[in-house]
Amino acid sequence: LDSFARAHPKVEVLPISLDRDAQKVSEFLTKNNLLTLPVTLDIRQQAMRALGLRTLPATLLVDAQGRIIAKTVGMVDWSDNAVSGQVMKH
Repeated sequence: LDSFARAHPKVEVLPISLDRDAQKVSEFLTKNNLLTLPVTLDIRQQAMRALGLRTLPATLLVDAQGRIIAKTVGMVDWSDNAVSGQVMKH
């Protein structure tokens, strides 16, 4: 996801973590060289409930008006050109 965001600067990527420990999230990001994106902590799972998510990981594409235009549940290979093409066509 980090590399996808760097390759597509016009796409705003907003990672959300449900972890309760910000330090562990920070350590994970550092260990995996995922330092480009700021991560929002949703420890009370408010965003997850508001977005109707029950399974993680999940990816939502939201248009400029704030409408969800695509939703994927499960792992996504963000380095796959086919994935990038699908995102960019929206």
